[in-house]
Amino acid sequence: PEGVGSKPPGQGHYDQARAYLNQAIAAAWTPQEKLSYMRQIAATYALEGTRDAPMRLEAVAAEAKAQNNARALAITYAQLAAAQAHAGNATAAQKALDMANAVDPNVPTPVYYFATMSHGMLKQWTPANQQLATLKARATTDPTMSKALIAAAEGYLLTQQGNPADALNGLMAADTPSILVMNRIAEAHPALGHTADAAAGDYTV
Repeated sequence: PEGVGSKPPGQGHYDQARAYLNQAIAAAWTPQEKLSYMRQIAATYALEGTRDAPMRLEAVAAEAKAQNNARALAITYAQLAAAQAHAGNATAAQKALDMANAVDPNVPTPVYYFATMSHGMLKQWTPANQQLATLKARATTDPTMSKALIAAAEGYLLTQQGNPADALNGLMAADTPSILVMNRIAEAHPALGHTADAAAGDYTV
């Protein structure tokens, strides 16, 4: 998935998912299928919040590069930036973002989502807001870009910058069952003192 986020259901679920996905990789008919399953495995580590997430994403990037899949490579580098930002590694996050933007002059729209979240997690508000503006502008001409991702990114930045009421209004207007949006709603409620309405979300991106 190009955007991931959830409250982790438990270690056993991740182990089962990875076991299944590893079997799927072994049986994959095409390089594209293999890459998709590798990205899903990396996503389980990201959702789990383990230190293995960057390493797994680097493996996905290597596979995308070997397949000459520029879109997947750029998005994976951006996901790697988010994983590094989540771990507090600002220099590594910026390096990954630079690599994502250097893959192809036509930067895939999801790269801007992960760039927004990366800067946001590092509290780099000016570049975070700039990336969000670019994301919203690009999404107007990219029908593949999820509106839930945009709402989640904007809601996250608004809440973290002290505007949870605006964040909640936008998130509720999104009217989507996306777990990303639900996590951002769960962050906005306690920031407004609505503890009874809050539900914990463990991973930011």
